[in-house]
Amino acid sequence: MVTLAIHGANWIILKTNSSINGNLKNVIFKLNIALAALTLFSLAVWKTVSPNSLDNFAHKPYLLIFPIIYLTGLVGLFFIKKLKKDIHSFVLSSLLILGGITSSLASLFPVILPSVNSINGPLTIYNTASSEYGLSVALNWGIIGFILLFVYMIIQKRLMDGKVDKMDYGH
Repeated sequence: MVTLAIHGANWIILKTNSSINGNLKNVIFKLNIALAALTLFSLAVWKTVSPNSLDNFAHKPYLLIFPIIYLTGLVGLFFIKKLKKDIHSFVLSSLLILGGITSSLASLFPVILPSVNSINGPLTIYNTASSEYGLSVALNWGIIGFILLFVYMIIQKRLMDGKVDKMDYGH
C-alpha cells in the first residue's frame, strides 16, 4: 500500500499543477522512509520464514538486476525534492513497483505458491501449467491482446497528454 500511495502521489504531481504538489513531495519522502524500513523488515521476515529464499540470486547472479531496479527507485525517491521534472519521480516509482514484483518472483522461481506442510508439495510453474494446446491458444490471444493494449495506450497518450488542469475539455 505504501508503494502504491507513493506512485499515486507521483501521478497527481505529474498530471496537475496543484498547490498541494509541494506537500505531496514531502509526503512521498516520508512514505519512502517508511517503505525502506518495511523493505528491510520484510527481507528479515522472509529470510526467517524461508532460510533459502534468496538462493536464486546467489545461483543466478543475473537475477540481481531486479533488486537493483527496485533499489534504484527506492534510493532515487529520497531525492524527490531535488528532481526538476515531474516525470522523473513517476519513473522512479514505476521502477519501484516493477523491481519489487520481479524481485519477489525471481526469489520464488520456479515456485508459484510455497507449501506450508510436508503432505502437499509447492505449486510450481511446472505442475500448474496448462496443456500445450491451452498455452498456445493463450499465447495467440495474448499477442492480440497486447496489440490492442498498445493501440489503446497510444490513443490515451494523445488524448490525455500534458497536465490535466491545462486541458481543453471542449466547452
